[in-house]
Amino acid sequence: MNIKDNQGNTPLSNAVRSKYIEHLDVILKHNSTTSINKKYDEGKTLLHIAVLDEIIVD
Repeated sequence: MNIKDNQGNTPLSNAVRSKYIEHLDVILKHNSTTSINKKYDEGKTLLHIAVLDEIIVD
């Protein structure tokens, strides 16, 4: 699910930035090709952004 919108964001990046925990859970559980290593703001990956924003998905 690496489809990008017109700003280059994927569903995963949009979910992280919007803090949509339910969407994150679904995307991560059902899509093994989703890239979490792409760098976004100031060279941060989505994992960096999630940790800094204290986003936790079980």
